[in-house]
Amino acid sequence: MTFAILDRLSPLENEQNLKIFELITAILTALAFSLFLLWCKRRYGILAAFIALFLLLISQWTTFFGRNLWWVLWSFYIPFLSLLWLFEKESKNKNLKLTFIKIAVVCFITVLLKCFYTGFEYITTALIMLAIPLVFYALLDKWKVKTFLKRFLVVVVSALTALLASMAILIWQISMTKGSIEAGINHIILSYTKRASGGGNADIPEIYKESINASLSEVLQTYWNGTAINLNNWQLAGWDNLWNIEFGELLLLLLLCSALIFISKSISPTTFKNYKKNKTLIITMWISISAPLSWLVVFKGHSYIHTHMNFIIWYMPFGLFGYAGIGSVMSSLVKDIRLYLRTSVKSYKRYVLIALSVLIIGILFTKINFSSKDYAVYKKITAKENLVSKQKRFSIYHLNNEIYYVNENPTYEEESDIIFLHVYPKDSQDLTPERAQFNFENLDLKRSEYEILDVPFWVSTSSVLLAHKKLPDFEIQEIVTGQYDEFSRLWSVRVEWGKRNQKGDN
Repeated sequence: MTFAILDRLSPLENEQNLKIFELITAILTALAFSLFLLWCKRRYGILAAFIALFLLLISQWTTFFGRNLWWVLWSFYIPFLSLLWLFEKESKNKNLKLTFIKIAVVCFITVLLKCFYTGFEYITTALIMLAIPLVFYALLDKWKVKTFLKRFLVVVVSALTALLASMAILIWQISMTKGSIEAGINHIILSYTKRASGGGNADIPEIYKESINASLSEVLQTYWNGTAINLNNWQLAGWDNLWNIEFGELLLLLLLCSALIFISKSISPTTFKNYKKNKTLIITMWISISAPLSWLVVFKGHSYIHTHMNFIIWYMPFGLFGYAGIGSVMSSLVKDIRLYLRTSVKSYKRYVLIALSVLIIGILFTKINFSSKDYAVYKKITAKENLVSKQKRFSIYHLNNEIYYVNENPTYEEESDIIFLHVYPKDSQDLTPERAQFNFENLDLKRSEYEILDVPFWVSTSSVLLAHKKLPDFEIQEIVTGQYDEFSRLWSVRVEWGKRNQKGDN
């Protein structure tokens, strides 16, 4: 509606208007993140804010959503930022005490504004994000439990009131086009059940049932393994995936960052000095992870399907506090390292220490580079859309006319057993005279063709076993594949290749 008004007022052509609207959206998104970084600077210093800024700049999902006219990313942060700065003002001015009415009005207006621009998208995430400033300032300023609970209740009631008001408007809008209030209510019910975890399976269309019935662990693993930062477009050739950081790796980095706040005074005086305020930030950060997790858990069906976009919720606001935490801890360590080198280490020793540090980092990165290449292969093969069949020992994938067998926890016996692969053509004339009598092409995989991939420990408890074979160029009717040892067939599966439907499982 806003863009429609601007479009009517503008004398420019549609294409020019579109670019202007994207520019406006990108600027407002950048402004929203800048407001958070400004808060970070006020609380944790300029260096911490610059580190957080750098991490935010290289985060691909914030860039991907930055100018999007459908998602209007900045609107998700308006309720959160409004409360963050409201309590920041109160915290800095001890004579100022926020009234419940003021808090309620701010929450109601900003949540209504969020719903106006983006409806109920990521609504659980947005509402939990709204409450995170309460947690931070309750810890920082040592609110009484009674004060916290009263303010929390005000935020919840006012936010839910705005949400119900937005729902009422939507129901009215739909009733105006479909002729009844019931149609609007049914629209909201269907929108919920087709996205939520186990919501009314019998009543939803068949197309949504696979996502609703997907396992929670499968969904969480997808969002654990997603790419958070990817600098491969700028890094030197030959270092593939060295600069590809996944959300799981980012979480591990944040765990390390959390542990570093407990460094003793003798090791890092500045970190020790900032312990209390860093502790507040780190605790708030880990509580804020409930915001993205709420959407992944409650709206599991939506998250199962929308893997091309739902990673943005990691930044609502868990990623922001995470980057601020990394910035604060790193800035403290940098200050102490500089002080140590300046006062305690002679000039020539400084250069030796720097050279050794570069050497160690280089060796570490080289090791990561070798394993990351294998991991890149593993991820490409095991993409969900490539899956053909899951068996007890192997998951079977198809990519670029090759069939892949992946075992994430192989044993010695599984490595020594032979995989058989029988490929049946649609036209038997595609077979050689020698194979025509059997009506299939035999492409068994020998033990010598198995490969071991070196992947990170959180993917597999051991190295991944990989076997693959190029499929014939002729049109395939079906394949029969499995594994046998010297005594018997261990497992087999028949796949109708055109439909990718599993026919039988033994």
